[in-house]
Amino acid sequence: TDVEMVAKPDPTSKTDVEIVEKPDPIPIVEVAAPVKLPPKAPVKAVFSCQDSFKKILSSGKINFTSGKSVIQPESYKLLDSLVAVAKKCPNDAVAIGGHSDSVGSKKFNKTLSASRANAVKEYLINKGISGNRLQAIGYGESKPIADNSTDEGRAKNRRIEFNVIDRKEVLTI
Repeated sequence: TDVEMVAKPDPTSKTDVEIVEKPDPIPIVEVAAPVKLPPKAPVKAVFSCQDSFKKILSSGKINFTSGKSVIQPESYKLLDSLVAVAKKCPNDAVAIGGHSDSVGSKKFNKTLSASRANAVKEYLINKGISGNRLQAIGYGESKPIADNSTDEGRAKNRRIEFNVIDRKEVLTI
């Protein structure tokens, strides 16, 4: 500990100088060079709503009565799986896209695909998913994924798709 003499500004003091002990200086600490850590492995998402919807829909198909938007009972299990995913993703909005093959008029196919997308939307709402999160869109035959000249191709084109979208899009479309 060092000692320092400091002038006293107090006029009543009998001496002009006061001895004050200086505190120990702050010790200087040497810092080691930074340690370079290995790069972190990329974090893989444990659960993705979009991937889960695609996986479920690739494992089966939502079936309807021919030419109508009545959901067939054998599709309920698949739909319930989609509901479970939607419940795990309460902040995600979903566009339910209905698609048709090219048999029939374009107007009929667009109307039918929209009606089927709405039937799926209603199913989800009845199972507890907020309608504010859901949007039904009928694409008709405008987005084929297979050749409409074969039975197999037409069957692939008749489908329902789920796409996670920005919630603002649900309000504007």
